[in-house]
Amino acid sequence: MIRNKIIAFSLPIFVCIMTHKASGQESGIKFTEPTTWEEILSIAKKQHKNVFIDVFATWCVPCKEMDAQVFSRRDVGEYFNKNFVSFKVQMDSTKSDNARVQSFRRDSKQLAKKFAIRGYPTYLFLNENGDLLYKGLGATGAMTFLSIGRAASDPNVSFESLRKEYQAGLKDYQKLIFLADMAYSIEEKKLGDSVSYELAGIFDKFTKKEILSEKILRFYSKHTSLIKSSDKVFEMMYENPQNIDLITNLDKPWAWSGVEEIIQKEEIHSKIFSSENKPILNPPNWDKFSTSILNRYPKASAEKLILNEKVAYYPAINDLVSYAKNWSIWIESNFPKDRYGLFVITNMPAWNLIHLTAEKEAFVEALKWCDLYISKYPSPEDTNQVLDTKACILYLLGRKEEAIKQEEEGLKNAEQLLKESGKPRGFFVNEYSENLEKMRKGLPLWTIKSK
Repeated sequence: MIRNKIIAFSLPIFVCIMTHKASGQESGIKFTEPTTWEEILSIAKKQHKNVFIDVFATWCVPCKEMDAQVFSRRDVGEYFNKNFVSFKVQMDSTKSDNARVQSFRRDSKQLAKKFAIRGYPTYLFLNENGDLLYKGLGATGAMTFLSIGRAASDPNVSFESLRKEYQAGLKDYQKLIFLADMAYSIEEKKLGDSVSYELAGIFDKFTKKEILSEKILRFYSKHTSLIKSSDKVFEMMYENPQNIDLITNLDKPWAWSGVEEIIQKEEIHSKIFSSENKPILNPPNWDKFSTSILNRYPKASAEKLILNEKVAYYPAINDLVSYAKNWSIWIESNFPKDRYGLFVITNMPAWNLIHLTAEKEAFVEALKWCDLYISKYPSPEDTNQVLDTKACILYLLGRKEEAIKQEEEGLKNAEQLLKESGKPRGFFVNEYSENLEKMRKGLPLWTIKSK
């Protein structure tokens, strides 16, 4: 039985309203305790106030920091208590959930879905009708949080008002950037894409000096796919990426990686994939691509960009031997600094590959990836999963005795990890046992999946 080596735990989302009990709450934000969504809006309408919702989870450390360091402050409380009806939404469920929590769950599931809650803490600012004014994510300082609250109170820059202005022909680029960001935050992708496309056209009509602003460059950093090599901003990114990064002021530089993305898309990807992103089956002329890139963009690495496309193109046409050989080269060129990063580019593609092909040339490459990972992170905890992958590859290569020995080691490690955890099951112990039994009996591990 094929297992998923990376498990995404998809738990039911239970949203509940809690009383705020942060230290110093007497002088901070006063959170109400309604039992229904209708009651929340009724309170807001009676008081003629907007609504502030703090969306959190009980295990969320940044959420607790906001409680202790921001929501409890006198200045924050004074502003929010005057301008908002505030309440808290707990996204996880606990044994201590009371009757009020239980009664709100049906409404709160719809709330979580409507506003696309994906992380904590999330801040929702709504008008008295429940329409979105602003959505924010992540812990902030008190002054930043106050500025967010003030901005959300401005009726001229609320999400719904800007949507209507956009439909009526809004051209103010600062408002349009805000509208696009909010649209994406609640997963209204069609609106976000439409606004972003229009913004890209507006900005390319600006002078280079006008483009060199933090707000505009940050927009481009989030929408590199909209940049063309003929655009003014591309020329500036290519000629002086360090200056672009300095002005953009992000945690990580983006200008040169953006340049590479644009060149790769225009010079290679668009020539080997259709507009529907399906591979064009005519054999690519990689040398021709290299010559074109070197002639037009001598500062770029044609070899790097072509390699990126090879590891996308070959699996798309089911040439998994060529893919595996090129992926081995790609790993050397993109070696990560952390353990999980190496796991992602070695074990995960190896596991996927051996379920898609019976080509031993591909298995040889996949074995190299596993050995590379194990050489860097040899501890039992770190090699759980990888030892099993390696054992399966050895078995598929016909090296049965080595495979059994490797699987036995992997199973032993997994059993020890399970014992230490105190859990009744996990660490793929059952899956490893099944694979080991098949190896001892000389049975197929699985049926190759057609791609």
